[in-house]
Amino acid sequence: MSAVANDDSRKLVVSNLPSDMTTPDDVALFFESDSYCPAGGDVTHVQMTAENHSAVVTFKDKSGSH
Repeated sequence: MSAVANDDSRKLVVSNLPSDMTTPDDVALFFESDSYCPAGGDVTHVQMTAENHSAVVTFKDKSGSH
């Protein structure tokens, strides 16, 4: 999985999602979990793009930490 920061400091574009991340809830759970993603944070929205296995993740705070 790879990630690139977006212009909006609360958004993160994530590409090459694993095949088992099929729903916005799966992606949010990953970024909200301290054990999976220690640098993550509270997610307010996930917009997924199925054809290229990517998502735009919007965090509650721009710091992105728990």
